[in-house]
Amino acid sequence: AYAAIALGYMNEEGLDVEALNIPSVGQSVKVLLTGDIQILSVNTEVVISAAEKDADIVMVGAETTKPTFALVSRPEYKTYQSLKGKTLGVTQLEEASTTMLKMLMQKNGVGSKDYDIIPTGGTPSRYAALKTGAIAATMLSQSVDFLAQSEGFNLLGYSYEAFDAPLVSIAVQRKWATTNADTLVRFLRATAKASRWLADPANRAQAVAILVKVASTPESDAQKTYDLYFDREKIMSVDLQLPVTGVQKWLDLRGSKEPPSKFMDMSYLARALGK
Repeated sequence: AYAAIALGYMNEEGLDVEALNIPSVGQSVKVLLTGDIQILSVNTEVVISAAEKDADIVMVGAETTKPTFALVSRPEYKTYQSLKGKTLGVTQLEEASTTMLKMLMQKNGVGSKDYDIIPTGGTPSRYAALKTGAIAATMLSQSVDFLAQSEGFNLLGYSYEAFDAPLVSIAVQRKWATTNADTLVRFLRATAKASRWLADPANRAQAVAILVKVASTPESDAQKTYDLYFDREKIMSVDLQLPVTGVQKWLDLRGSKEPPSKFMDMSYLARALGK
């Protein structure tokens, strides 16, 4: 979406889009449901959790194909085993980075009873807590994880090593989508166009420049982020595709018997892509 704004694709669709950063995952859903924002980029599991409680929210596309949280520890903790008995930071006590943290730790032989967790907010807040020593390790998003490594912190692993399903989805209120279908379709069309542009290696330098500007991140870290997302792991979902199988993986993880159709509506994206 940032690229679609910067490249003028939103303007081409007759849209004036303002991008807002909401640090709290839980708060972002509340803001969507109050109508103060209309379209939300958010953790897939958080959408499912809200919809399970009958919130008027639905996913209409995906930004990423898999979770990219990086587990980063303080310099004195170099292995998963060294984190036993320590306190780790998460966004909130349930869902989001917490789920990924627990799965990655379990995969590497450390059970959830072997450490404590405390909520410390979004990535910037979690990194601040890591630097002060308030926590021993935490999940960080890009490109803060690369910054942390350059400052001497340890990368232990990535969440996609433990779980492979779309992490970041595009969510809206169903009632808003119904009454603003044309606007939503135009937004998705512009964003999908930007996703294809970003995936073209010929645009790497300009894409990095956009990320440097919107994320206030060093160019070297933005370059590493681009390479991780578009070269090494193919993280970004080109054309914003959100597969039913991906949503089903989240439902299976939660032990839910609900059908994926309760949480997703791809009709708007199909219209945006001319399908």
